[in-house]
Amino acid sequence: MALAKHAQSIYNEMGRKLGADAKVAGGGTDAAFAGLKTKAAVLERFGLQGFGAHSADAEYVLTGSIEPRLYLVSRLVMDISRGKLPIAAAGGQ
Repeated sequence: MALAKHAQSIYNEMGRKLGADAKVAGGGTDAAFAGLKTKAAVLERFGLQGFGAHSADAEYVLTGSIEPRLYLVSRLVMDISRGKLPIAAAGGQ
């Protein structure tokens, strides 16, 4: 949850909201499946916003979500590598 809360603070800097749940919600990503099969922490839902993902329901991506999501993930990697949020504090190994 520490990493998720850090991600939320980064998104807040951009005037955006990012949800975070302490329990697995499921879904179609590798991370979602991993979350259902392990007790280890899994961080997901960093994909692009849109509708109909991996379906025949007129799947689309909101292009306005591309830059903010790339920035979010880049900042997380940079902040972890700079020791602003140690992996151990985020539950990693």
